[in-house]
Amino acid sequence: MSTTTAATSGTKKKTKQPAPSDLVKAVGALFDIAAKASSPLQLQAMTRDKLYEMLVLARILRAFRRAHPKGSIIHQPPSKGGNPSEVIVASKPALADRKRFSHFDLLDAAGTNLGEVWTSVEFESLSWDRCGGAPGKAPREARHELDVCVLEPKSGERPAHFQVYAGISCKDVRMSSKENVREALGLRRETALLRNSVPSHTPWLVQSVPATPCSPIFLVSSDLGVRKYASPVDEMGVYIRFVRRPWAAES
Repeated sequence: MSTTTAATSGTKKKTKQPAPSDLVKAVGALFDIAAKASSPLQLQAMTRDKLYEMLVLARILRAFRRAHPKGSIIHQPPSKGGNPSEVIVASKPALADRKRFSHFDLLDAAGTNLGEVWTSVEFESLSWDRCGGAPGKAPREARHELDVCVLEPKSGERPAHFQVYAGISCKDVRMSSKENVREALGLRRETALLRNSVPSHTPWLVQSVPATPCSPIFLVSSDLGVRKYASPVDEMGVYIRFVRRPWAAES
């Protein structure tokens, strides 16, 4: 199985740092474990930022597999000319376009679809819904990107805030900042309202969430120092996670 990025229209190209070979190998190995791919991933064309998102995606899949050892993770390739052995992801914020991009279905032992895992998806905000905005018609300023997300099965191209089962903001940085936390809190506000803890949409990631809809938001960083922000934002349903860079230390 190989993984490539597809450019989205209407965006300016930016020069980004290519991914180190050690990271490519590490993500490929983890992806093979998580998704049980039959052949190594070919990830060399991705930037380091995008490949870090792939690393987080692979860890999400692995977490589901651990919680549901008798379940299945099914790669759904783009419906328009897609290849089951090639994962196609957007390189920029995009719609959940099943014709152009891949996603992964998460099935339990009974074959029930518990969610779909996507990358670089824009969802329609809670504020758009509460101001009476028409579903599926939100302009760009009323949509927000999730680097990795678990969506309600069969969500549309512009998933509503209540169709986000879990959202992950990925930060491949040397040093985390309060700005990263504020961004995650903004995603929290645009996906759910604060309430007493209830069972999570994704209990295999976190058991309960103080929000309705009951969708956790994660800030995942490559900086170990991000952990100092874990409390008290977890009381808002924002969860801080450290995911180590799987490459040599940099100067």
